[in-house]
Amino acid sequence: MKGLCTLFMIFACCSLNAQVLQQSSFDMNMRHVEEDAAMRETLFLKKKLRLSEGQSQEVYVINKSFRRELDETVKGLIADTLHTNRHDEMLEQAVDKLRYSKNKMLKNVLSEKQWEIYERKQHAVENRFQLLDPDL
Repeated sequence: MKGLCTLFMIFACCSLNAQVLQQSSFDMNMRHVEEDAAMRETLFLKKKLRLSEGQSQEVYVINKSFRRELDETVKGLIADTLHTNRHDEMLEQAVDKLRYSKNKMLKNVLSEKQWEIYERKQHAVENRFQLLDPDL
């Protein structure tokens, strides 16, 4: 019986280690995805807004922070509100709050002309989504 308990404990520890490694691998992959998304958005803005190197670096830091906060917020909301009817509404409010914060930081980095171009591009993207789903 003692051997069976030991065997069970070894199995449980191996299973737990596998779960920890899997979660760790998932977290590392998410960080890579966040960095990749931040880099792609920064390169897009660098091209469209003609950002200087200094601006590009600041914009990358802002984008990376936004992506990290967005992923953490989404994970938290999914866990907390998955089975509620307010899930979509709460997610939308959280994303709007993060986007407002991001835009506030970007506005401090961009020139007035760059900010105007950025706002127009943002509105164009929002309009495209509304065309896809008129109920938005």
